[in-house]
Amino acid sequence: MLIRFRWKRSLLAAAVALGAVVAVARPNEAHLVDSLMIHGQFKGRTVMLTATNRSAGAIESLQWGGMEFLDASDHGRHLQSAVSFDRLGECDNPTEAGASRDGSGSSSSSSRLLSASVAGNVLSTHSQMAYWLRLGQRSSGCGLAKNDLPTPVSSTTLAKTVRFLPGYGNVLEHKITFGLARPRALAQFEALTAYMPIRFGTFYRFDPVTDRLEPLSDGPGEQAWPVILATEDGMHALGLFTPQMAAAGLAGPGYGRWRFEWARVTKSNVVFRLRNAAAGPHRFLVYTAFGTLDDVRSSLIRLYEDSRSNVAQSDADPAAGVLARN
Repeated sequence: MLIRFRWKRSLLAAAVALGAVVAVARPNEAHLVDSLMIHGQFKGRTVMLTATNRSAGAIESLQWGGMEFLDASDHGRHLQSAVSFDRLGECDNPTEAGASRDGSGSSSSSSRLLSASVAGNVLSTHSQMAYWLRLGQRSSGCGLAKNDLPTPVSSTTLAKTVRFLPGYGNVLEHKITFGLARPRALAQFEALTAYMPIRFGTFYRFDPVTDRLEPLSDGPGEQAWPVILATEDGMHALGLFTPQMAAAGLAGPGYGRWRFEWARVTKSNVVFRLRNAAAGPHRFLVYTAFGTLDDVRSSLIRLYEDSRSNVAQSDADPAAGVLARN
């Protein structure tokens, strides 16, 4: 989900106090008076995670010691979630941060932020996701948009909570719930994707059998093990991991990676595919590990050990797969 332009974001506003203010703009839509931020400390350096109304509550900044890990130049980037249906790709593609038409200079999103808060250093948002393409728009990969509604906003909702995982200074826990308004033959859930500046251009995969990192080609596409994107010197890196496994009708996880030289970004993601997806909630759990390359590797080793020794099967939601207990 990239559009061809280049735009450099100005620095984020100064940090606001925990418990960000939310005011109602009109029925069923929230407006953030200030940015939503949660904070932490890792290895003596400040960690700051930021979401704003500009992107309907999607995460647009992750900084550690002043280093920015994310690219949020357009509404298809960020650290966010998306879904596509029935193999239509971008042609039926509800996206948390907004739509391709929102562009780089917009101060708002086509997605509708329904509620948002920070409490106890936990960031929570609930939004109605916009279609990435509107009817009449075309994608080189799928042709004309085939959305099931004529409106910019889809019928799919997204609720998430994000916090620093207790016991880890450099791991974020994302609990993500997609709300489907009607059944679908196939739902491809991009549970979480991270778009990063091109300096994070060295790719690795983490092998949980050997606990080693292996160099990974540009691909592009998915493979079976967690992907880490790092700077060449290994001083900054980020990796995504889910403890969920395949369940009834649910395939995955797939861990993808891409390099977009023209856009000056790299991308990784965690993807699940569900056949005969029922209307209602579909829940996912993803962790973001950041720091140096060694920090990320060490955290992935711990996360794998924790998920193997302490897992639970969700009977209420087949799409939940296998989750690590908190």
